[in-house]
Amino acid sequence: MKVKALLAVIVIFFGVLVQLAFAEEYYIITASDGSEIVVKDYTFTDEFVEYTTKSGLPGFIRKEDFLSISNMIGVQSGEAATYESVEEEKRREIIIWVATGFTLLFLYAVFMLFVTKRKKKKEGEVDIYYGRAEKEPVTQGHLSFEYRGFLGRKQQRTVEVTSAYEEEGILYINGYCTVMDERKTFRADRVVGKATDLSRDHKAPIEDFFVDSEE
Repeated sequence: MKVKALLAVIVIFFGVLVQLAFAEEYYIITASDGSEIVVKDYTFTDEFVEYTTKSGLPGFIRKEDFLSISNMIGVQSGEAATYESVEEEKRREIIIWVATGFTLLFLYAVFMLFVTKRKKKKEGEVDIYYGRAEKEPVTQGHLSFEYRGFLGRKQQRTVEVTSAYEEEGILYINGYCTVMDERKTFRADRVVGKATDLSRDHKAPIEDFFVDSEE
């Protein structure tokens, strides 16, 4: 669910980026008499500044009547280089948006790689890691405990334990979570307080329900 929610947020964010990158931009042409015209595009000819108004109507003013032009965020340009500077600003904005998009894609790829590595092994598969100690559960039923998730949110979990191991001093518990209705792996250091063995209504630190494997 968390991966789907993150993917939805990224899709929405990219939608906003596309709209911003390709949104129609408007400009303000200022004439020498102080009047202003809002246009959505323009071009310089030998004698005129030709433009299309916001409503789509064509128009022009003589170059001698032209004073300046600015985009809608108020960036003024000199008369001689107005057209080039605005086009350069457009290209710079597109580059920024594209770079932002690729950065988000890279971060999402790293996140998905992290999530994939943490996925549970299929039933019957066993991976062996150097420095990893297998643990045997001493409970025949379900363990119930309060668990602190990735974002710090606490939630009650009930797990049918299938296996466990200790790696780098941390106990990892594999099992079927009845709350989430899926197989999951839990870290013992994120368990809040004591766990309860529901098969005999016994409370103890979660590490007490596991012993070293004889293998």
